[in-house]
Amino acid sequence: MSSSRVVSSVLPALQLARVQSEVQRYLEESPHSSYFRDSPFTAWVSKLVNGSYGVSKRRTVISSEVEAFLPACKKLYYHYLPSVVSDLLGRDVFPLPIRGTMLVEVHCYQEPGDTIGWHTDATKLGSAEHKVFTCVLCLENSSTQKLCVTDEGGVRCYEMTPGDIFLFEHFSVCHATLPALGEGEKRTIVTMVFAEHPYYDTLPAYVHDLAKNVSAYPLTEWFRYPAFQLNLLLVLLAVAITAVATAAVLRL
Repeated sequence: MSSSRVVSSVLPALQLARVQSEVQRYLEESPHSSYFRDSPFTAWVSKLVNGSYGVSKRRTVISSEVEAFLPACKKLYYHYLPSVVSDLLGRDVFPLPIRGTMLVEVHCYQEPGDTIGWHTDATKLGSAEHKVFTCVLCLENSSTQKLCVTDEGGVRCYEMTPGDIFLFEHFSVCHATLPALGEGEKRTIVTMVFAEHPYYDTLPAYVHDLAKNVSAYPLTEWFRYPAFQLNLLLVLLAVAITAVATAAVLRL
């Protein structure tokens, strides 16, 4: 298959309505979801870890909140979509534990100027022959924004209506949301990551994704959820071990 594609009307209408209603209610009533605006630190670390990073501004319900507060969305990710996405891709892919990660998130573009710039998703599960994919599900769109990608076919932009999903491969498809959101517009999506090999084969790959998870969110998110605190401690431990090993080698 191509490294990216759009598919319409994948979800049954009732299931889509349940997820839409649940997400809309949570966005209206919950104090938990955060408005993320890139800081210089976030941009610098993300460029260092991912190699590419799109400047962004949007409201986000992070994976730990999806795990705790959005059962319909969680059920969609773990129980319904894996087989659907596998059939569409022509290869078996699997969901992943999401707490303390960036693997399943709700993004709501609701203020003028909300956008995400050109970037490439980068999750290092398995080895080079094992593919990782992002599935973007559109829940609501009253905007002129399009999902634009650049791959072997050049730059293409897609309008997305509620119920459409977009699939693209990590590391190979650069993408962005264009143009910036206008006055009175709104767009809500769910992003979900599926992997052929849902395990880490090397320590550097594991540390890479830990650092990416930690760098993506403000300090307030790090201390709200134990999973983020564990990720931060593991990253610091990995850095300390690397420093000690390097010092030992230099003494030889």
